[in-house]
Amino acid sequence: TFLILVNYIIFLPYTSSQDCPPCATVTGDSYSYILAGSDSSCPGSGSGSSSGGCVYRYEGNDELFCFSSSGYQSLTVCPEPKEYFVVVGGDTGQNNPLNSAILYDSDFVTTSLPVMPLTGSTLAGGITGNRLLVCSLTLCYSWTGSEPTAWRQESVSPPLYTLVTAVTTHQGVWFSGGIPASSGRKKRDAESVELEKDIEEHAHSMRASQDPFVMTYLVTIDDSGTASSTRANADLTQPRFYHCAIEDGVTPILTGGINLAQTYFSLVERYNVMTTQVDQLPDLNVPRTNHGCAKFRQNPTDSDYSYIVAGGWNNGLYSSKVEILHPGASSWVYAPDLPQYRLFTAMTYLDDQAYLVGGGEVVEPSNDWEYRQDILVYNSSMGTLQNTNVQLSPGRKSMLVFSVPRQVVN
Repeated sequence: TFLILVNYIIFLPYTSSQDCPPCATVTGDSYSYILAGSDSSCPGSGSGSSSGGCVYRYEGNDELFCFSSSGYQSLTVCPEPKEYFVVVGGDTGQNNPLNSAILYDSDFVTTSLPVMPLTGSTLAGGITGNRLLVCSLTLCYSWTGSEPTAWRQESVSPPLYTLVTAVTTHQGVWFSGGIPASSGRKKRDAESVELEKDIEEHAHSMRASQDPFVMTYLVTIDDSGTASSTRANADLTQPRFYHCAIEDGVTPILTGGINLAQTYFSLVERYNVMTTQVDQLPDLNVPRTNHGCAKFRQNPTDSDYSYIVAGGWNNGLYSSKVEILHPGASSWVYAPDLPQYRLFTAMTYLDDQAYLVGGGEVVEPSNDWEYRQDILVYNSSMGTLQNTNVQLSPGRKSMLVFSVPRQVVN
C-alpha cells in the first residue's frame, strides 16, 4: 500500500553543526554530487570531521549518497532527507477565505506557518531563492525557515491581473495569464487603480500592438534579500486564465485554461522563461480549467518525468478524467477516473510522486460546496490515484499548493 511505500524509510534529523562543502566530485565521474543536507547516521558524523555526515544528491539520477570524513562516497545507504509541500489560503464553507499556510513533510507531519497577511482564493506564488513567495493582486509576502516567526512584505507585486497562474522556476516565480483586474473584483481602492494604470501604460509603451495579457513575469528574491519583478522573455501564445502550471526547471509546462470568449483550451505548452522558445506538447484529450497538474517519475530510476492532469471543469460540466503523458509519447492516455469530482483542485509533487489536494463540487439541492479532504497520490505502479489516508482540515478549494525545497525550511 501507499503507506508502506512511504513509511519504510526512517527519517533522521539533520545535524546542523556539520560543515558540508556545497558540492563534491568523484574522480572519473562526469556528474557532480550536489549538497542535499546532512544526517547524523552518515559515516564520520561523530568523528568531528568537517565533511562527515554530509548527504549529496547524485546529479545524474537524483540518488542520494553519504560522504565519509575522507571525502569518498560511502557504500552506506543514506536515509532520505525530508521533502515538503505547502498548502496556502483557499476558500472553505460558503466561500469563506482562509489565511492559513500549512507545511506537509514526507511523513505527512504538518507544521502551521505564521498566519498569512493575505487570504482567499486568488493567491499565486512559488519558491525563489530560499524563500516561499505568495502574492495577491497587489501585494507579495515571503517566508523562510531562517526567519520563521513572520511573513515579510516584499517591495514588488506581480502585474495587476487577477486569476494569474504562478509556478516555481530556476529563475524565480513565473507568473502567466490572468484577466483585467476590474473583471475580477467589484471594488478597487484609488492606489490599486493608479497602479493598474501604470501597468497598462507600461505595457502599451513596450508593445502597443500586443495584448498585455499574453505577457509573463518573473518575481525573484536574490541572496541579499532584494526582490524584483521583470518581464520574462516568453509570451503566452494566447491569453488565458484558470490554467495550470507544472514546475520543470526553466521550462515550466502550462495545461488547459480558458479565455474571455469562453473557449476552453486543451493546449499543453512548454515555455522557456529565459528565451522566447515555446514547445507544443500533445494536446489534452479533455479541455479543462481549474484542474490539477504535476510531474512524477513512472519509475524511481527514470531520468525524465511523466505528467498528470486531473479534475477541473469543461464546458459547463465537471470533469473526473485523469490523463497521463509519458516521456516521448505522442498523446495523453487516460488513467481511471477520479472517485469524486474535484473543481478548483491542485496538484504538487513530493518524493517524485504526484499528489492531488483539495477541490470540491456544488451539491444539490442545497447548492452548497462539498469539499474534498482526502489527499490522493498517483500510484505509478498501479496506474491510478489512491487515498493516502491524510486529510486537509478543513477541506477547501482554490488553495495554492506547491513543493518546498528542504533548504527553505531548514
